[in-house]
Amino acid sequence: MSVYVALGVKGELPSWLVILVVSRDVLILGGALLLLMLRQSVKIAPLPISKFNTAAQIVLAVVALGALAFEGPWSAAVWPLTLAVGATTIASGASYLLEWGRRLADISGAP
Repeated sequence: MSVYVALGVKGELPSWLVILVVSRDVLILGGALLLLMLRQSVKIAPLPISKFNTAAQIVLAVVALGALAFEGPWSAAVWPLTLAVGATTIASGASYLLEWGRRLADISGAP
């Protein structure tokens, strides 16, 4: 997350992406804390989309840093990867929201 914030401050990644990535992590932490406060077990097992999202975030960070350090095709890959990370971050955050919604519905007994 700190690499994304640093690249965002430097202007190498768009602010909307940095906000999205940080917000997703805060969402995950907040959901886990809410479940703990409701005395529910929190199974630490990332969803498949989150694993893919993490891999995409790492690739984008490496490519963005490479574009800063070296000349060549690096910079051409930054924008498509930015869009991919944005999409997978939204999908991952939505997946966690759905999962926690199901768990909260089970707790409350709602249909």
